[in-house]
Amino acid sequence: KEEAWIVAERVRLAIQDTTEVAIGEGSSIRITVSMGLVAVSAGETFQDALSRADSALYKAKESGRNRIVVN
Repeated sequence: KEEAWIVAERVRLAIQDTTEVAIGEGSSIRITVSMGLVAVSAGETFQDALSRADSALYKAKESGRNRIVVN
């Protein structure tokens, strides 16, 4: 679980540190990412794990974006 968080954090920081992305002539935006991270339990269905990850993602967005929430 900790190793997955380290990888996710590296991805988050790499995206955050991307200067800007051009979206048109003279226009650009900064990009950040929010993630929901879960450990799948033995016997847990994919749908249950996905639901928990989705819930964690929305918590990340609600708490300020550009972050990882572990559920």
